[in-house]
Amino acid sequence: MKRKVFEVVKIKSGDMATIIVVDKDSYKVEIVGKNGKIKEITEINENDIDEVIVKK
Repeated sequence: MKRKVFEVVKIKSGDMATIIVVDKDSYKVEIVGKNGKIKEITEINENDIDEVIVKK
């Protein structure tokens, strides 16, 4: 896995996500919509990430 906890990434849907847990094959993230409100907490993989916004 290339990412670390608390990095902020842009996902393919256009939303931003904060990585909260790094697992072996996936990331548990908190997805935030364009209005700044939390949409959901879910798991994504490396293919779902478009770019890194804030790197630790």
